[in-house]
Amino acid sequence: MTSDDEIYIPRNISIIAVLSSHLFLINSIFCIFYKQYAFAFILFAVYVTSILYWTNVKYGPYKTIDSVLAVSAVIAALFSSRSFAPRSRIIFLSAIAIMITAWTINDRIFYYQVMKHREKIEHRHFDDSYSWFSLEYTNPNTKERDWACYRSVCAHSLFVHILPTVTYMCCI
Repeated sequence: MTSDDEIYIPRNISIIAVLSSHLFLINSIFCIFYKQYAFAFILFAVYVTSILYWTNVKYGPYKTIDSVLAVSAVIAALFSSRSFAPRSRIIFLSAIAIMITAWTINDRIFYYQVMKHREKIEHRHFDDSYSWFSLEYTNPNTKERDWACYRSVCAHSLFVHILPTVTYMCCI
């Protein structure tokens, strides 16, 4: 059982992001092969902090360190992408734009569904009218909250872990 005072995503849901975080390690190894050692190091650091954060999702130092390293990785990737062929660079920059847009939308929806209203509200029953992209608050320990967490983790994994790493490896 969880309360809003201890906001986290259950491990059975966050495992999706743990698994997709391994792409940072693969991308790091890929960068070593292409002699991009500094970027490989940053990606490896993102890999470690992502595993630590997504294994036990709570707001605290792992979240802060992971976020700082993730932003650093995006900046480093933008600099590194200058060596790409022109068409590949456009593809990669487009992927980064999609990633940032999707992260921003996902973060806002998660905020409204999970964090915005700390006071308890009357429990709604999970039914066919529930919307994945609703800005309606979800109570802890409900199917709605689980669905909000699944949506958030799947969107994060797809747009923040998978899209940029696979695109980078294809464009390098």
